[in-house]
Amino acid sequence: VAVEITEMPEALQLGHIDAFSCWEPIPTITLATYPKCVVVHRSMSTGYLYFNRGFADSHHEAVRHVVAAEVRAIRWLQQHRNNVITACDWTCQSNEKLSTSFPECPLDWRPLLAKSDILSTKSPPFIPNSNLIDGGPLHREFDFLRALGKVPHNSQWEAVRKAFDHQILSEVLADAEKYDLGDPVFAVEEDRNE
Repeated sequence: VAVEITEMPEALQLGHIDAFSCWEPIPTITLATYPKCVVVHRSMSTGYLYFNRGFADSHHEAVRHVVAAEVRAIRWLQQHRNNVITACDWTCQSNEKLSTSFPECPLDWRPLLAKSDILSTKSPPFIPNSNLIDGGPLHREFDFLRALGKVPHNSQWEAVRKAFDHQILSEVLADAEKYDLGDPVFAVEEDRNE
């Protein structure tokens, strides 16, 4: 059944659907709003930072500075619980501007939600090689989406696999001074009593 992600919690509660699969924060919002719902499977979701190949090739340094900004942001989030709360608030405010139908995420669940997702790992955001092997999770997802017609039928897995670039992040991490990867500092007030 085609249901907008923002409408999934209510559709489940009303019995219009029997189950749904989606990404955070919708499952957390659903559990907070409708406590009789249950989660039957949970796994870490993955996200990727994409660049057009032509742009990446012609703007080598710009791409590396964007990747460095992502590394700094993740490190900043990991520094203090208040940073996580602040970032969650920014995200919720952005969601409200983008969609009037986006359900509200309970305030007390935001830090837990962020900690259990992207912040649960302490390593740099490398894509594990095991995700890219033949028959691995991304290959299976590629085949599934191609079978559904969401990916052009003549697309080849090998071409997709080769588009993943581990070198850029490695170069940024190797030159921490150039890309300003020291302690990130943002103008956010922290509660020193926590």
